[in-house]
Amino acid sequence: MTDFFMFLTIITMAAAPLCGQHLMPDPQAYRITSVSIADVRANKVIPAQDVYIRDGRIVRVQPSGSQAFPGEWRPLDGTGKFLMPGISEMHAHIPVPRDGDDSNVRETLFLYLSNGITTIRGMLGDSEYEHEVPIGDVDLNIVLAYDSACFAAPRPEFLKLWLKQPESNGFAVVEGGTLKGYGLIRTCRAGHKIGPLFADSPEIAERIYRALAATVPGDPLYLDVPLPNEAAVALAKRHRMTPVFETARMYTQGDPGVPIPRVFGVTTFELG
Repeated sequence: MTDFFMFLTIITMAAAPLCGQHLMPDPQAYRITSVSIADVRANKVIPAQDVYIRDGRIVRVQPSGSQAFPGEWRPLDGTGKFLMPGISEMHAHIPVPRDGDDSNVRETLFLYLSNGITTIRGMLGDSEYEHEVPIGDVDLNIVLAYDSACFAAPRPEFLKLWLKQPESNGFAVVEGGTLKGYGLIRTCRAGHKIGPLFADSPEIAERIYRALAATVPGDPLYLDVPLPNEAAVALAKRHRMTPVFETARMYTQGDPGVPIPRVFGVTTFELG
């Protein structure tokens, strides 16, 4: 099992955490005793194991109570805890340092590591290309300005809360430092609803839709599409969405001039 546990993370199940310990400082040696090993290949848990680590590499795994492996080892009590391989995140978004301050980058990497993720693949590239980035990585004032161009009136206080609601994810497309579209997906009683979905083009709307849908694979999705936007209707049909119900919106003081070609999904029927 040595090759299998090249990277390791300790997770705690109703017990005192071990994650505060430095498990692999080079060149020290450690012995984790009485730990349960999560064997993800065999889909089972192997209880009561001793794990020996030297210079950041696992050198031996054996049942607890076996004859001690030769050498000097710093003991770590793994009773009631689980040892598992490090998790790889293959679609990670790392924030960009601002004004030379990389504290936001360090905090994000710490959150990955503290949740057992030891390998990430960053999805950001050269800034001259378009990227789908978490909506929280975009300056709020830029999002507010873009939203005001797609909605009938400014709504800063509403958006500040809407974009940070629990059980939601938002993505935006940025090109050359300019916001080209954004969307948000939120939990419903059944499935998830996307709204708003604003974009400068059908291609950008498609990319945002896919990024949002990827956060809840297999779950039912709902999207309130304005019928006058044929590209929005085509997007829904392309993803095999079917009508659930229809509604009509009436204005008492004339057309507010909403740019329908940029609206691929309204924020909410109730609030616009």
